[in-house]
Order: sequence, then C-alpha cells, then structure tokens
Amino acid sequence: MKKVLAIFLVIIFLGCGGGNSDNSSSQTDNHDNYYLLNYVVDGDTLNFEQLGKVRLISIDTPESYNSSRLDRQAEKCADGNKTIIQTMGKKATSYIKSFLEKGEEYYVENYGQDRYGRVVGKVFIENQSVNLKMVKDGYAVPYIYNEGEDSDEELIIDAYKKAKNSNRGLWLKYSKEMECLYNLNNSK
Repeated sequence: MKKVLAIFLVIIFLGCGGGNSDNSSSQTDNHDNYYLLNYVVDGDTLNFEQLGKVRLISIDTPESYNSSRLDRQAEKCADGNKTIIQTMGKKATSYIKSFLEKGEEYYVENYGQDRYGRVVGKVFIENQSVNLKMVKDGYAVPYIYNEGEDSDEELIIDAYKKAKNSNRGLWLKYSKEMECLYNLNNSK
C-alpha cells in the first residue's frame, strides 16, 4: 500500500510541474526580457534597443530638460527657479549613469505603455530594482500613478521615507524641493 501511495504522489508531483521537465519557458522568458541599453535619457527614462524609451515605473526625478513639466516643477517647488530643478535633474541623471552602462544588457519588466508611447517598466541590475535603488539612494521620489500596478509600491514608499530621514542623495541639499516633488506627484 505504501508503494502505491508513493508512486501516486510522485505522479501527482510531476503532473503539477513539480519535477524537472523540458518545459523551460521561464528561462526563455527571462532571457527574452534582457535588452541592450542605448543611453540614459534622464534619471527616470532609459532608451533600450528594441524597446525604445522606458519610463521607470513608480518613480520620478526632477526634470533636467526644458519642458512644461520643468516649468511646473520650478513654479511649484523652487519659486520659479528652473536652474535648481535642472541641477537636481542632472544630478539624478549622473547618478543613474554611475551604475548603468551603455551597451550592457539589463532585465526589463514591461508594464505596458504610457500616454506618450513609452514603455513603462522596471529595470534590474544584479536582481536589484533600479527604480527602488533611485528612491532608496535619494535621487527619485515615489510617483504612484495607478495604485496597485507595481508590486514594489510599499518598498518604494518605505525607501522614500528612509532616504528623506537620512538626508541621502538630493535630500541632503534639496529637501524642500524633493518633498514638494513628492507632494506634487502624489496629491490627487
């Protein structure tokens, strides 16, 4: 009876995908999600071969280029001084460039497209979310556009609080502006 039960359990285990099988789609899927980085656009946007622009999900960095968004950030968060916001944006861009290399492959989780046609995604370096790293190190703030869309939302909020309280990255010199950017993005 014990042999019959053991054989039955093995059959069920293998039938449920618990054993080794030739069906290794997860490895193929993982490999298919690696893309070559063409260049860093700014602190929260990257350009990849085959994907084009990828906007990092759940985070925002200060603007570094002239745009209506820069105008809004400067007006609301820096008494109209675009230079302050652009300086912050350039520091965030330099920071992300310090650990992402052009021509290297990175794992990208694709969450679809935004209204500008960019891929919205999460990028990983050595199994660490770049999105989370930018907030944790104080160079980005949370930007929760669609609540529940990103499984790391709580981690990102927690990282924001820790970076703010520890004066990491941009928080050291630009705490008022960073807090304003967070409030600007997350007030509904």
